[in-house]
Amino acid sequence: MNLYIGVVNKEFNMKILTRFTSILFIALAGFSYTAQATLMLSPGDCNTTTDCWTSNTTSNLGAAGISELIGQTVTDLYKSDFDDGAETGSFAPSYDTEFTNSNTEPNDALLSYIGDPSDPSETLPVMNCSGALSCFLEVKDGKKEPAVYIFDISGWDGLEIDMDDFWLVEDGSTSSGAISHVAIWGCTDCDEGPNPPGGGPVPEPATLFLFASALFGLGWRQRKSLIK
Repeated sequence: MNLYIGVVNKEFNMKILTRFTSILFIALAGFSYTAQATLMLSPGDCNTTTDCWTSNTTSNLGAAGISELIGQTVTDLYKSDFDDGAETGSFAPSYDTEFTNSNTEPNDALLSYIGDPSDPSETLPVMNCSGALSCFLEVKDGKKEPAVYIFDISGWDGLEIDMDDFWLVEDGSTSSGAISHVAIWGCTDCDEGPNPPGGGPVPEPATLFLFASALFGLGWRQRKSLIK
């Protein structure tokens, strides 16, 4: 009788371990995709990376001004204006930007690829900044200092950029400024760019895979000990 109960307990524990491992892999896989797809940026990231530039010029810099500021000759790939909602640039059909935090003075913006990157038949091109194309994100206000932030986002996979708390004062008001437009500039003959700034706190897929593998190994070891 005791032997039978022991066998049942072992089988039950094995089922629990198997289900736990499966759920863990599914959760980590989903989180890994999010870490890959979303680049998160805020003004504080400009203080932690050397690949960021600011300017107090309140007028639109344009390609010439951006090129002079960063020391690279760039062209416009995508631009979204808050006031009139206009989207321009060669990649305009592929992207959309949602401005949030306020209906009149937005401090946040979410730039997203609107196609399906997993569909082989997708016709909307992705702005792949991880290859020969180097990309630079412009976040513009127009009235406050700094009036513009430029981030080197070379290495971005072209799917999503989450911009938070630009020109937002500590009490949460928008009196210090707001986003007037966001734009991405690029060049194919730029110096090779680094990994995107702001991605440090997000676990990389390779790290998550190693973590999951270690947990799986521990679970398998425990499972073998239960069989004995």
